[in-house]
Amino acid sequence: MPALCKPLFFLILLLFFVEPAFAQELRDFRWENRILLIMDSGKDIAARQKQLKLLQDQKKEMEERDLLVFVFTGDSVLAADGTKTAIEINSIASKSFQGVILIGKDGGEKFRKAFPVDPKLIFERIDAMPMRRAEIRAGGKPH
Repeated sequence: MPALCKPLFFLILLLFFVEPAFAQELRDFRWENRILLIMDSGKDIAARQKQLKLLQDQKKEMEERDLLVFVFTGDSVLAADGTKTAIEINSIASKSFQGVILIGKDGGEKFRKAFPVDPKLIFERIDAMPMRRAEIRAGGKPH
């Protein structure tokens, strides 16, 4: 093998093994964050945009509840700001669903509803969870 090919070969080999290490799954957020998935397989982009707009002014409330928002667009997962992520959502049964899915800190699905969903309804659902009630009592987090 020529001298120039060896470093190139090892670089390609390294990239092959390192790329999967950056991929995350929803379970990687377990016990740290609640996840709100905005599910849009590309059929109704306007509904997705409306849902994101409803959540836009709720940053403080989402932060208090350790809530992260991701958007599934049919072929990729985006962070709420529109940047592409390497998160896998293989654990969600129906990728054709159009709406929101709330996943609790325990990794379980807590709520699923078609677009649009009032953020207050999402927050009420979270605030009724035993873990959230314990967080409020322990940390004095307002809701």
